[in-house]
Amino acid sequence: MGVLVWDDATVLDAMRRVDHQHQSLGQVATVLGFSRASVAGLVKRVRDAGGDLGLPDSELLAMLRAFHAGRPADVLAGQFKVTRMQVLAFVHRAHAGSDAGAA
Repeated sequence: MGVLVWDDATVLDAMRRVDHQHQSLGQVATVLGFSRASVAGLVKRVRDAGGDLGLPDSELLAMLRAFHAGRPADVLAGQFKVTRMQVLAFVHRAHAGSDAGAA
């Protein structure tokens, strides 16, 4: 079995399942094919990275647009001088805000 990697879409899917669908870490692990410990570590890293990025709103909007245009989080992290987890935490929060507005 090869090494399993958390791609951007899978990270966001895991966060959505935990935070919005209120699935347990075990349920998320089973669905995504990772261990419970791996899911727990990922969720912690994304939540820990979720603070203020210190970027102006114009750059945050540019980051979000670039992500949705297909630019990977690691590329955006280098461009905006933040970490990949900070990018993914920001995108996750932005999605949560749009989900709340749609409800």
